[in-house]
Amino acid sequence: MTSEFDRRWNDLKILTDAIGHFEADPHLVHHYWRSRGDGEVVFLRFPGRQVLHVLGRGVVAAECLRLLADSAVKDWRLQPMAEGATPLQPMAAEFHRLTGTVHEFNMLMRAGFTTVEELAATPDGCLRSLPNSGAMPLARIREFLTWWRGSLPQEVAEMPGTMKSLLRSSAKSLDGQGILAICGFPASGKSTAAQFVASITDASVLDKDDFAPTLEQAVMARLTENPFDRDSQDYKTVVAPGIYEGLVRVGFTIARQHPIVLDAPFLSLIHQAAKAEIPLGEHLRRLSGASSPSPVVTVWMDCSSAEIRSRMTARGEARDAPKLADWDTYQSAVLDGNLREIAHSVVDLVIPSEPTDFDPVVVTAV
Repeated sequence: MTSEFDRRWNDLKILTDAIGHFEADPHLVHHYWRSRGDGEVVFLRFPGRQVLHVLGRGVVAAECLRLLADSAVKDWRLQPMAEGATPLQPMAAEFHRLTGTVHEFNMLMRAGFTTVEELAATPDGCLRSLPNSGAMPLARIREFLTWWRGSLPQEVAEMPGTMKSLLRSSAKSLDGQGILAICGFPASGKSTAAQFVASITDASVLDKDDFAPTLEQAVMARLTENPFDRDSQDYKTVVAPGIYEGLVRVGFTIARQHPIVLDAPFLSLIHQAAKAEIPLGEHLRRLSGASSPSPVVTVWMDCSSAEIRSRMTARGEARDAPKLADWDTYQSAVLDGNLREIAHSVVDLVIPSEPTDFDPVVVTAV
């Protein structure tokens, strides 16, 4: 009969054997131990660190967890994990609802994850190393975890699947650094798209509406007696150039070290890029004065005039009041002009931000 001492000795041997594999191969991330009677233990090594994440149920997994927590193996420690044991298996339906697929969910189940807490404690480096993983699967996993933590806004969770899929593709550039510029008419879905990208990446959002609102309102109140005027020639020639240059310069500065999402209409800059016959991304780079090779991807959120009006009415923002008060003029002068077509010609991606009955056309700027 196996004594408690023998059991713990055997478990320590299993643990030290796993660590031996990691020490022999610095690039190794996974090590599996299986026994017909005692189940399976999955050891995940944090890339570049002597930290292990232990997955699995049963006495062997539990004892390996305890041994690591007690520092039984010199210089190696256990990855902390939130308390709780939320079963992962019943979450398949929610994963599918959010991401439109269970491919990544099945990948996690095959890798040995049994609880959401285990998954939440796993760093991106480990998740990327799973078979069939990569930037897109990681984005879907992050979206699920953001929802599970209760920090995914309802409007983001309920975005159309096509819109999510295209945004995931555009967010591939935000791997450690880089800029994703999300542009479009007011109320076209830019902020919702930016929140979604932030939920599936490490990116931070720099929103023009929050960049220097007091300055914009004070200047426009003095010039036109309307603090929320964003469509007059005074705003376009006096205020917009400085605000946009500051926004872009700050964005590119941050992007040297951290991925950033720029959330702004960019309407005047789209005109300038088209006039110069260059892509919007190149125009932003020139405006920033940056010499770094940080990738830049530009996205236009496409939305019908009727939907924009409906969204403005529903959100009830003070900045939308002048537009809604004289809607026919705003629609004919801004929304129904040729700016939409011009934008399509200078951005990298056009994404419909409302449900459609047809597949969207993805436009890639030359």
